[in-house]
This record gives sequence, C-alpha cells and structure tokens, in this order.
Amino acid sequence: MRRARIIEEAIGLFGERGYYGFTIQELGKRCGLSNPGLLHYFPSKLDVLLQVLAELEARGAEFMEPLMQQARHEGSSKQLVLTMLRALASRAAADPQLLRVLIELQAESLSPEHPAHEWWLRRDAITQGFIAELLTPFVARPKEVASQVVAMMDGFSAHWLRHRQASDIAAEWDAALARMLPELGD
Repeated sequence: MRRARIIEEAIGLFGERGYYGFTIQELGKRCGLSNPGLLHYFPSKLDVLLQVLAELEARGAEFMEPLMQQARHEGSSKQLVLTMLRALASRAAADPQLLRVLIELQAESLSPEHPAHEWWLRRDAITQGFIAELLTPFVARPKEVASQVVAMMDGFSAHWLRHRQASDIAAEWDAALARMLPELGD
C-alpha cells in the first residue's frame, strides 16, 4: 500500500517538476517518510522514475488492450476507427494529472541522454503501430498518417492542459480528425 502511494505522489511530482526538478527529499516529505525510509522502497531517483514509467505503461496497456481486442474481434469499420481514435484523445480529459506527467516527461525525454528517452520511442512506436493498423483499410500510407495523428494528439493534449482544460477536447478532436481524415467520413 505504501509503495502505491509513493508511486502516486511521484507521478504528481514528475508532472509538476519533471525528472530533473524532482527530488527524493520532496517525495519523502509528501509521503511522510524520511530519506532513508523512502530509499528502503526505491534506492534512487532513477528507480522511482523506472517504477513510474512501469506504472504509466501498465495504465496505458489497461486502457489500450480492450480497444485493440475490440478492433481485432469486430474488424475495422470507419465508425469503430473514429470511436477508438476519439477514446485515445478523450483519455486526457479523464485524468489531467496523468496527462501532465506524460507531457512533462515526453518533453524532457527529447534528449537522448534522458533516462526515459528509449521508453518514449517504444511507446510512440506501439501507439503509431496500433493506429496504422486501424487506418490501413481506409487511407493510403497508414504509417505516415498514424504518425501525424499521434503528433496531433500530443499537440491537442498539451494545448488542453496549457489552457486549463477550458475546451471540450473530444469535440475539438472530432472536428480536427474530420478535416485530417475525410476518408473516414460518411
């Protein structure tokens, strides 16, 4: 139970300060633990990051797996593709704290020296591969379009957070997708 609380507090801190601004001392303070007490659970700042990334990956898989199974079971239809892409984009509105940590770490990890750099490359490849698979029956160059969809999703998410969730991200996403992928319209 304590380990899960530490991870949740670390997610919040990484979202506020990123990896480079994160400190073990602040995490311990938020969890009511001394440094040695916290280091009992996680021996280093890097270990905390790796556990947070594992948690983010698990949450992402928990969200994506039913969508992937549905797509493979039902086969592709334009409506199903739109529904799934909307679900991916709308996920941001469901958990702004989770979205914030993802965006913060994503920006920091542009540097190949960042400990999450390779994790992000893998995550992007998986997401783009799934979207390309969905789009294959409907668009030319599905891998290229999937890359553009992911970039648009990242941009929408950052914009939505920056403007304090002032817009309906799902409605904006639907309008942008209609312009970007007219092939999926009726």
